[in-house]
Amino acid sequence: MNLAERIEHAQFYLLLVLVCWSPLPFGSVEPWSKAVLQVGAALLLVGWAIRFGLGTLGKNHLPLPWWILVGGLGIGLCQLLPIQKGTPVSLSPWDTDQALMMGVAYAILLFTALQTLTTTERVSHLGKVLVVWGGGVAFFFVLQWLFGNGKYYWLFDFGLPVQPAQKLSAGPFINRNHYAGWVELVWPFPFLAMLEEKLNPGKKVLLGVGTFLLTVTVLVSGSRTGTLCLLLELFVSGWLFIQMGVRRQNLFSVAALVLGILLMIGVGWYWVGSEGISDRIQETMTDVQSQGLQSYDRPAIWRNSVKMIADHPWLGTGLGSFAVAYTQYDTGTGEWRLEHAHCDLLQIIVELGLAGGVLLLLFVGGLVQTIRAHLIWLGRQGTTSPPPAWMTGWCASMTACLGLLLHSLTDFNLQVPSNALLFLVLVAVAFGRLLESAQGPIEP
Repeated sequence: MNLAERIEHAQFYLLLVLVCWSPLPFGSVEPWSKAVLQVGAALLLVGWAIRFGLGTLGKNHLPLPWWILVGGLGIGLCQLLPIQKGTPVSLSPWDTDQALMMGVAYAILLFTALQTLTTTERVSHLGKVLVVWGGGVAFFFVLQWLFGNGKYYWLFDFGLPVQPAQKLSAGPFINRNHYAGWVELVWPFPFLAMLEEKLNPGKKVLLGVGTFLLTVTVLVSGSRTGTLCLLLELFVSGWLFIQMGVRRQNLFSVAALVLGILLMIGVGWYWVGSEGISDRIQETMTDVQSQGLQSYDRPAIWRNSVKMIADHPWLGTGLGSFAVAYTQYDTGTGEWRLEHAHCDLLQIIVELGLAGGVLLLLFVGGLVQTIRAHLIWLGRQGTTSPPPAWMTGWCASMTACLGLLLHSLTDFNLQVPSNALLFLVLVAVAFGRLLESAQGPIEP
């Protein structure tokens, strides 16, 4: 193995380390943990510079998502220019500057994922890491839920206005919905791995236990959208797996597994999750108003966000500026500072304007086209041969991306660095080209 190959391997494993580490410090939402991710991205960039100097870089694969991310950063740069009566477009240039720094780190991390996750072996390795690490994080969730003392990691108390029982139902995250969002990105991997034909029964049992543990922790967390997204992922992943070449004699096992997962969800709901979910479902507007927080519920935030878009339609309020910009529209008491729109897609349009909305439409269109291209290509292969080796990783990645995008309609998981990083890595798999496929690269 020459120097360039060693650097490329080091880049891949550093990316895995960042993916696994990032959930632990509360989803990497604090400045120091964001700085760690930025330093990691800088190290990856140094690796690319060395490989470029050695002349060993091949043709880079840069699909639509990477250009969409770069386009968003370009809009952010324009927002810092004094083109609006001599002042920047951004209502908070400092926040836009910070968001651009994080965005550049994301672009480097996505670029690394696109260039390293190009083989079946690498994607399989990523899936195994996510299965094991996901089970470990879920196990930590259970320990903290059963034996917690009301503090995160038994040490940290942030003084949040929630009950201790609720504080302990988010694993290493501060917010239960962000834990659920992270699980949504991991959950398809153990579930779909159980569908592989050649896997021995013992490993299938272990994968089933891991899937059950991840599912139950989401139920315990009380995340309503998280529970709905897991159900969606269950059916979407099963459907994709069937559509992408499962032989007819195995359809019964797929259907049986889907029914088994549904049964596990029902058992988990009855055993430990029903109280948390039921309490969350019954949390009505009356409950919010009784606490004097009616101005901070999602519908009110979304209405104000629409007003912000109407006032700043073309280039938005500025990348990363939502918290500052929202103060002009906040009808609450001012006791709480709202940081996010509780809808990632809406916040992107608020901050980047209609130009950002166009980028969102391009991304959704790219997802649809990618799914269509894979299904058409595999349909030509017939259903008599075993599914391609890369299929499990691709199905799991695409399912995870769809699940988190659905959750992003009611929350801000993409504003949490750990979830955003893992989402980008799985986007790289979903839009990438797995070059070791026996059937050759996929052409749209």
